[in-house]
Amino acid sequence: MQNALLFEAAGQRYALEAADIVEVIPAVHLRSLPGVPAYVAGVFRYRGVIVPVIDLSQLIGNTPAAARLSTRIILTRHVGANGQVHILGLRAEKATDIMASDASAPMPSGVVAAEAPYLGGLSQQGGALVQFINVLQLLPTAVRDSLFVES
Repeated sequence: MQNALLFEAAGQRYALEAADIVEVIPAVHLRSLPGVPAYVAGVFRYRGVIVPVIDLSQLIGNTPAAARLSTRIILTRHVGANGQVHILGLRAEKATDIMASDASAPMPSGVVAAEAPYLGGLSQQGGALVQFINVLQLLPTAVRDSLFVES
């Protein structure tokens, strides 16, 4: 296993593989979007590109991420319908720790959650279980296509 970023969403610890991360930035003011699911927190401009942001606490636990100093926006790569790569922001709390590559490799949870296909394997970190998030499975097709209009 390679390094992973640890964070919290809805009171539970999760992780993202370092290879999926472009950059981690402080939480910024987002422009809200009407007519999108509640977990789409809004958009902001990043290096000349408009980036949609998913609130992971809202997605996982129906409660928005708390405004903390440790709340961050994790910029990830997301592949659109025609294979074009886009930047997707993920708002997460306590996104300040790294899981070292010598931690236990993620193991399947043994549970398939049809409503949460983005939930990956579980790993042990400091006596607690940490669940990995699969960024490419995070958005339902209809939401992905509405956030990333491709030419």
